[in-house]
This record gives sequence, structure tokens and C-alpha cells, in this order.
Amino acid sequence: MKKSYFFIAMLCATSICAQEYLAELPENPEPNKCYAKCIVPDEYKDETVRVLLRPAYDQLEVVPAEYKNEYQDVVIRPASKRFIYEPAQYETITDTLWIKDPYHQLKVIPASFSTDYERVEVL
Repeated sequence: MKKSYFFIAMLCATSICAQEYLAELPENPEPNKCYAKCIVPDEYKDETVRVLLRPAYDQLEVVPAEYKNEYQDVVIRPASKRFIYEPAQYETITDTLWIKDPYHQLKVIPASFSTDYERVEVL
């Protein structure tokens, strides 16, 4: 008897938890979307916050100048290009070309007739 009461109590507790979980999910979910319920525990902590009583643009601050040495290379004469003359060399080459007959030209071939006989049997 005690076992059945324990089982019924566990079943009721599970159904109550499931109802709370499903209560926040949408009734008509959109297709191809995943819904999950995330419970993030609350975190409390003390923070110290500084508040300005006077605006910062009223305060003047003197920043000392900083100097540094820089060295630059100065080119007095710019680079130039040298022109070298090389005469052209020509040579004669003999080559053989194979040319096909043009495929788009029409040729007239005269018809030739001969005497032929054909026998047909009718049944």
C-alpha cells in the first residue's frame, strides 16, 4: 500500500513539473525551430560605482611634449635607366603548309546511266 502511494506521489510531482515546464513554451511552434527553456540562477553582488559631481570638461591637464629623433635617407641623384641598343636579327625560314580542298565549293558530277533489267514475279 505504501509503495503505491509513493508511486502516485512521484507521478503527481512529475506531472506538475512538466506542466510548469510546458507552460512557457509556445502553443504553435514555428517549423524548423528549436525551443528550450533555460533557467539561469540569480546572482547578487555588491558593486562600488563612482559618480562625477563636477563635469570632466572643466578640469585642465597639462601633458608634457614628447620629442623623438627620426632619421631619413635623402637621395640626391635619382636612379636612371640605361638604354642598350641591340640591332634586330632577321632570318628566312621556309615552311610547308598543307591546305585542304575547300569544303564549301560545289562540284558538278555528270550522271551516267546504264541499262539494267529487273524481273518481278507476281503470284
